[in-house]
Amino acid sequence: MRILWLCNVALPFISIDAKLPTVSVGGWLTGAYEGIKNCSDIVLGICFPVDISEPVKKGTVENITYYCFRRGNQRLTKYCSVYESIFRGIIADFQPDLVHIFGTEYSHSLAMTLAFSNPKRTIINIQGLVSITAQHFRADVPSRYFYGGSLRNVIKCDSLFEQRKQLEHRGQFEIAAIKNCGHIIGRTDWDRACTEQINPTATYHFCNETLRPVFYKNRWQYEKCEPFSIFVSQSATPIKGIHYLFRAMPEILRQYPKTKIYTTGRSPFKTPWYKRSNYEKYLMRLMEEGRFKDNVFYLGSLNEEQMCNQYLKSNVFVSSSTIENESNSLSEAKILGMPAIASFVGGVTNRLEHNIDGFLYQYNAHYMLAYYVCRVFSDRKYAENLGDNARIHAQKTHAIKENAEVLVKIYREVLA
Repeated sequence: MRILWLCNVALPFISIDAKLPTVSVGGWLTGAYEGIKNCSDIVLGICFPVDISEPVKKGTVENITYYCFRRGNQRLTKYCSVYESIFRGIIADFQPDLVHIFGTEYSHSLAMTLAFSNPKRTIINIQGLVSITAQHFRADVPSRYFYGGSLRNVIKCDSLFEQRKQLEHRGQFEIAAIKNCGHIIGRTDWDRACTEQINPTATYHFCNETLRPVFYKNRWQYEKCEPFSIFVSQSATPIKGIHYLFRAMPEILRQYPKTKIYTTGRSPFKTPWYKRSNYEKYLMRLMEEGRFKDNVFYLGSLNEEQMCNQYLKSNVFVSSSTIENESNSLSEAKILGMPAIASFVGGVTNRLEHNIDGFLYQYNAHYMLAYYVCRVFSDRKYAENLGDNARIHAQKTHAIKENAEVLVKIYREVLA
């Protein structure tokens, strides 16, 4: 079986071979590759966008043929038809039996469905869905910050309102791509419901994701964590919902004054005023009004090992998103065996059983988020029990061997 993957980013080992900067996102790709790399009847090709001058750069590493293709220079809201000719060239060179597209967030996914032009042998793997995310993007951000723009937002034309419009435009390409494929791989009620409503004729295949290798090798322990510390893996946009956690902080601090929040990305307080986004200004206001800016720590960009270490050092993981599919970050926290709290949104409901392996709360009920954080802080034994249950559940859900077998079975069914 000759399988061609289309990914949004390069896998780390390919980045090293191609002398490209490594990225800290897309860990599920590494997990999927590790699962099938030793499958003798699969010949794998991988293509992905990068910032290069030539249209395509081909290479080989670990018996994988990879194709770096030039990232389109048009705005994300514009369809880049150049991708179609690039993909036709890659397809002619690799001669795939099947194309597996990871994600629908960008127009190159639509371009691949058009270039390959074989829906019966085209699989789209659902990651998130920008057409649905756009509907949840506002996230109760006040109008002043949602519609207004800082100097940076005006220059970049990326106010929160503009960002939502961009998601809506990209969602049109996403919907077209899903309609052009014959097979969907998903893993939650949410992604199945959404994709079946877009393309009811596509065959839905269930396949859980495999996580990044380092998370299978470590185990959270209360004795080694920093008491009263909260880890939030992403915080750059309203859909990740850290502002709800910030709204919860005054009540958490009333009961546990030493509480700290750790998150990735840049600190708005260390960013020059003219480079701050309006969302960063909103977060600053919440921190200043609640008098807890010294309790929030921004860690910058973290690689796989650094991210894992931050989980292990934290007392509780919080996913406060307004929408998610399954939340890989939540799954990483669970497989480490740490207590986790997540908003009751999207596919998260398939990943967390309330009061068994974590806590679920209504995403905009920040007072309930505060309540569950304080419950974890107040009862060590109960928190450890939640983490133990979470780890058992995650080990079944994200079993490397079993998930690889399911993926290979799907390939064989599609090609039968």
